Amino acid sequence: KGSWQRALLWTGLAAGLLAFVAYGPLWFGQTIRRSGPLDIAASYASGTMLRCLLSFFIGMVAYRFRALVPARAAVLFLVASLLLIAWRPSDLILVGLFTGLIMALSDDDGPVAKMLSWRPVYLIGVWSYAIYLIHDVVLFGTFRTLPKFGLSLPGERVHWLMAAIAVTVVLSALAHYGFEKPSRDGLRRLISRWTARKPELHAVAGDLPAEPAPTTAGPAADLAELPVSAAKSRR
Repeated sequence: KGSWQRALLWTGLAAGLLAFVAYGPLWFGQTIRRSGPLDIAASYASGTMLRCLLSFFIGMVAYRFRALVPARAAVLFLVASLLLIAWRPSDLILVGLFTGLIMALSDDDGPVAKMLSWRPVYLIGVWSYAIYLIHDVVLFGTFRTLPKFGLSLPGERVHWLMAAIAVTVVLSALAHYGFEKPSRDGLRRLISRWTARKPELHAVAGDLPAEPAPTTAGPAADLAELPVSAAKSRR
């Protein structure tokens, strides 16, 4: 009960600080144009790091108490998130909805979990970190760099956006299998070798525990010489 109360208290504090990041003074975000209250793109803004740390903490609490949200609630959280995701002021609400959605999906059960286990959706999740790192570079090169060199983009802008998304996914898959996964596997092998080297123990006189005192008087009898009931109790 005490751990639950402390977690609830700290989660409320984290949500309050997120609200301060979203609606606090402008200098905290160091950016004027935002797509939403928590859309802070300035790398050195104080609110950027705090937003990430607070969201990570809320995710840890959600994992700790994930059993409190049933799997059937995932549909409700997903529908509500999709309805609100296009509404710009809904950032703080979405933090709570995504938290509940993750808790509901922790058992990997229900229709939403089955949909997310579909192979293409699963692969997007596997490549997601590479997509996160690469997408901005591809979009910047497509819509900012090319026009600067006089390479105007023919056709509709949405078509170039779809092409940029496709290029991002392909480059992300190459980055994952060519760099991210080999680096991760190599680091894990290095750590496993390092942890496998157990230090040698050199016994010193006085370090070893004394022989335990016998619990019964006289030598212990062989189990084979005892009756069946007595032998079972000895075991």
